[in-house]
Amino acid sequence: MSPHPSTEASPNRPESARLLTTTRDYLRQVFPSTMLAFLLVLLGAFVALVCGAPTAWPNSFSISFSSNITTDVSNPVVVVPGVMYYDWSVQMQRVDHGAGAYECASFYDTSLPCTLIFNNDGLYRILQQPLPAGQEECCLDLDFIHASAPDWASNENPTYNGLVLDTYSGFYTNKYTFDNYDPAPETPHTYFEVANDADYAGMPVIFTFPGNEGRQDYHYDAKTLKIGSQDSSLFVVPDECKKKMCNTSSKRTHFKQQK
Repeated sequence: MSPHPSTEASPNRPESARLLTTTRDYLRQVFPSTMLAFLLVLLGAFVALVCGAPTAWPNSFSISFSSNITTDVSNPVVVVPGVMYYDWSVQMQRVDHGAGAYECASFYDTSLPCTLIFNNDGLYRILQQPLPAGQEECCLDLDFIHASAPDWASNENPTYNGLVLDTYSGFYTNKYTFDNYDPAPETPHTYFEVANDADYAGMPVIFTFPGNEGRQDYHYDAKTLKIGSQDSSLFVVPDECKKKMCNTSSKRTHFKQQK
């Protein structure tokens, strides 16, 4: 499997990416390289305006991401690696957080890696030994949060905020804000996807969470995207914790408010 999605026509390849690929090849023949980059930026913004909504995810893929990249310049940045596995054919999603991740520390009191598995039961969380005081190794944290559908972003009817340069990845991105709720959230989630690079157009770049100085935000590495069926063992929940609610109240207050 190629480390990035093929530019050939494919059911998993977003239409916006195919449009960008065809137009990019034409522009390379007509314009000098000094002008090409600028034209591709404009093209990415144009495609976003025409399509009007975020690109749907592939049905099955894996992608690496980083977190703990704070927006508070007074604090040092300690990048924490992670990987997300997604397979909508079984409606499951897995997120592996590295040691020191905000989600592991803030919600489950551990500085060690932790794993989140989303399935039809809800959101399971799995911790590593030695366990924090009062925490179980594996349990069902929330029973109303499930794997997101491939078109989850467009289904939320976000506001398109235009073209934005993500200085961390170097990609020009289309930015969307999930603010069309009643009542509107004080600090809404935002989502960024690749805009101008046809090889990765439509691929996720950032998903932000409210507050926390950006430490919980996912910074996806579009170049690590691997489209294809995922190993079913990735989504297996240990028998001893199936449908067993955690013995502590979930600290995910934002989800509780949105329930």
